[in-house]
Amino acid sequence: MQQNKIERMLKKTIEFKEALINLKLEDLIVLDESGCYLNMTLPYARAEGGQRIKLPKKFTRGDKISIIGAISVNQVEAALYGEWNTNSEILKLLLRINYYLSYLQVK
Repeated sequence: MQQNKIERMLKKTIEFKEALINLKLEDLIVLDESGCYLNMTLPYARAEGGQRIKLPKKFTRGDKISIIGAISVNQVEAALYGEWNTNSEILKLLLRINYYLSYLQVK
């Protein structure tokens, strides 16, 4: 039983590697997602002589911004940002926007 699982996994690995060999760099689109809070600041600063200056810091985390983009070797294909947690619905929206923009040939 375990041997069959290993053989299937090895077969899938070989198929994946073969597909990568035939893949053109121009056909790749990479998705990247990031997020931050608007008040992400350090509570200190540099001072003369390597000393640090302590700064007051807000107790609230502030608004959260999420950024997601589709990037090819030549350009940013699509990008969205807003106050949300990125999930599958946001990803689907990004892909739909990119599809319609390419359909309309808006660049």
